[in-house]
Amino acid sequence: MNKKLKALVIAGCMAVILAGAFSIYHFTDLGRDIDTAVVFDNTGLEQAADIIFTDVYGNEIFLSDFFGQPIVLNFWTTWCPNCVRQSPYFEALYQKKGDEIKIIKINLIDGRRETWQTVEAFMYNNNYSFPLFFDTTQTASFTYNARTIPVTHFINPDGYIVASEGGLLTEESMARNVARITP
Repeated sequence: MNKKLKALVIAGCMAVILAGAFSIYHFTDLGRDIDTAVVFDNTGLEQAADIIFTDVYGNEIFLSDFFGQPIVLNFWTTWCPNCVRQSPYFEALYQKKGDEIKIIKINLIDGRRETWQTVEAFMYNNNYSFPLFFDTTQTASFTYNARTIPVTHFINPDGYIVASEGGLLTEESMARNVARITP
């Protein structure tokens, strides 16, 4: 093999390795402590951006449709270990306060790694009943800068983000932040 071709093959391999490392770091839980959440302190409240996502029937839903009530907005997948570990907290919250708080768990379905079938099986196998929503175009997650998941935003009835947490929520942090958005 001549030197130029060998150099091109090596450069191509390096590019593939770097692209893979970048994807793993930015789109998985690697690079963060799996057992703790990163708390973003929003002392200066920020208006929640209006996003569009779909329900299980394919209907477009606007986040602003739910302004006027407390909202817990979560971006997740079934292949994310922390997303799976915190799902019981969302189910408990839905069972206890689902009439008072709008729980919006937006699944980042992509048709490859995350499919409707994997989400349906996850919900069925765990007896979860919280409402499902989907971001099939990844625009909602992009708007909320959800580069790593899970990420959860607690939005007050006026539509302002009161708290945000990236990574695994605990029952205590869920309760503390829910108290901040409810009267």
